Amino acid sequence: MLAWMPKFIPVIIVLLFANHLFAQPLPCSSPYQGQQLTLKQLQPILQAHQQWLNSARKLTSGRAILCDTNLTKLNLSNQNFSYSDLVGSDLSLANFNNTDFSYAELQLAYFRWSQLKGGNFFHANLNQANFENAQLAQADLRQADLTHADLANADLTRAQLIGANLTGANLTDANLQSANLSWVNLSNANLSGANLQNANSHKA
Repeated sequence: MLAWMPKFIPVIIVLLFANHLFAQPLPCSSPYQGQQLTLKQLQPILQAHQQWLNSARKLTSGRAILCDTNLTKLNLSNQNFSYSDLVGSDLSLANFNNTDFSYAELQLAYFRWSQLKGGNFFHANLNQANFENAQLAQADLRQADLTHADLANADLTRAQLIGANLTGANLTDANLQSANLSWVNLSNANLSGANLQNANSHKA
């Protein structure tokens, strides 16, 4: 090290480099990246995805990789997106009632104003996902990663959030009536104006 260089300079350089790396968008290898897809286009994709799931995920192709795509305003209720890649996708203003997103990669996804009643998000990665004004009544969010997710004004009535990670999440004015928040991590979460009437917060 040069004699004139203060000892703390290398530390600052390392920290700046690390911040630069973490600020980069997540990689996306979808052939549909940046496209707005229709129901007709999605049909064969979801069929192939179901075959991939039926193979116990052993097939080398078929998984729905739809990161950074636009699925806004579509009716996709009762579909199976389990284990799919929807990182950074726009799923706003869509109907996903009773749709399966279990174990899906949904980091940075947008679900603003979407219908997600009875949706299955078990163990899904929803880090920094946006659910503003979304309808999530009776949704299954057990063990989901909702770190820094935005759930402002979301309806989570009777939702199951057992074991979910809501660290730093925004739950401003969210409706959590009768929701199950047992074993939920709410560290640094914003619950301003949230309705927690009859919510089960055991060990939260």
